[in-house]
Amino acid sequence: MRKLLKTIPVFANETEEQVFWETHDSTEYLDWGKIQSVVLPNLKPTTQPSY
Repeated sequence: MRKLLKTIPVFANETEEQVFWETHDSTEYLDWGKIQSVVLPNLKPTTQPSY
């Protein structure tokens, strides 16, 4: 039987999204069984920390 997934809401900003995912289980919104690996061959490390 296929699990019905909830729709991910639209967020006004990144902070709102962060609070949402801290309080909700992602398995209710995403099918982690269909996730695929991604290769980023041209990605280079940064020398600056991100704040």
